[in-house]
Amino acid sequence: AQVLRSILEYDIADMHCSDIQSQHLVAFATEVGASRSPSTVSNYLSHLGAVFALARPAWGIDLDQQAMKDAFVVCNRLGITGKGRSRDRRPTLDELDGLLTHFEKKHRHRPRTLPMHRVMGFALFSTRRQEEITRITWAGLDVDHSRVFIADMKHPGDKMGNDVWCDLPDPALRIALAMPRGDERVFPYHSDTISAAFTLSLIHI
Repeated sequence: AQVLRSILEYDIADMHCSDIQSQHLVAFATEVGASRSPSTVSNYLSHLGAVFALARPAWGIDLDQQAMKDAFVVCNRLGITGKGRSRDRRPTLDELDGLLTHFEKKHRHRPRTLPMHRVMGFALFSTRRQEEITRITWAGLDVDHSRVFIADMKHPGDKMGNDVWCDLPDPALRIALAMPRGDERVFPYHSDTISAAFTLSLIHI
């Protein structure tokens, strides 16, 4: 939804659906790529491509799906779109220590702020993804067997229904149990809020 809202700011959003051809999509991708990476451009086109795929058969809206397919080919050949760079290293212990110290000091100074030191610590020890962490409930925390229930865990083939019990190392379990119980979720925060807090912290470390 955020990507589609961003696309509304571009000229292509003001065009009549029947007028949009592949060259207009390539121009749009080029404009996005002027300030964003090829992987981000790919993400924009993929979201827009989903609209093109459904528009005519589902709603009778005259968007040409072939124009989008052609634009994908051209953008890929010209290097406008591309895959994200693979990670080539892990954070050092000093970097992790710096982040955790920063988050703990911030939370001690403002106790009502997001306890990022706990979220980050749980993520490190549990190896669970950010969105998975924000879905964990107290009902899904099995203290006796030191495990947690993860609903719809990310899987290459199964988008939904991949529900799994995952073992928790003792440090991760202790962090979870240290969280207040005022909500049904152990970490009752929005994934975007966690991302924003982590990104902002990199400026201060």
